[in-house]
Amino acid sequence: MRWFHHFSYQSPVSSSLFLSMSVDFFATTNRCLVSFVILAVKSVIVEVGDFTRYGGSKQKISASATIHRDYDHFKYKNDIAVVTLSEPVDRSRVISLCDRNYERSTLAVCGMGLVDVLFNSSPEFLQEAQLQEVGPSQCFARDWSQREQICAHSAQSSACMGDSGGPLFPVSGGRSVCVYGVVSFGDNKCRESSVYTRVSAYAGWIRQQM
Repeated sequence: MRWFHHFSYQSPVSSSLFLSMSVDFFATTNRCLVSFVILAVKSVIVEVGDFTRYGGSKQKISASATIHRDYDHFKYKNDIAVVTLSEPVDRSRVISLCDRNYERSTLAVCGMGLVDVLFNSSPEFLQEAQLQEVGPSQCFARDWSQREQICAHSAQSSACMGDSGGPLFPVSGGRSVCVYGVVSFGDNKCRESSVYTRVSAYAGWIRQQM
């Protein structure tokens, strides 16, 4: 990032994941789990323990993924998945799903994606960026749904490659309030706004997977 994550996903495809529902389940985006070569990754390994890319004290937990059956990997529609852990995570703080709009609130996104696109460099530690929700006239994307997606922007930082599936959340008193969205896609230079799956639009589907 341009930002941070709590869990790393090990596969040839992607990067990191975030606990959002309970100690046994969490939501992420399909871009974390799907590529044009491997169309559906069903089994993943989740690392829990610290906020570093290398070293640290991490616990590896096997997990399975449920991808939304209507996911469109060309237009990033229905870009949501639920990862089920094979065992509970005791030391994580559970963050619930947001059940209302936070368009006037300060939002934060976190991950371990690229911090420099030109040099293809990634951070050693979890990163965070603060953003504001924007409407269609300010969003770089043209084909997106305000009902199912969120567009957020900052002049200083953005989500970037490797951040897909990470959390977008409103911040109050320095703490995350609830999971508002999960990173879906952005521009190739990571300088514009980025688009997030609106988790409240999929709350029913997410709970069905639990």
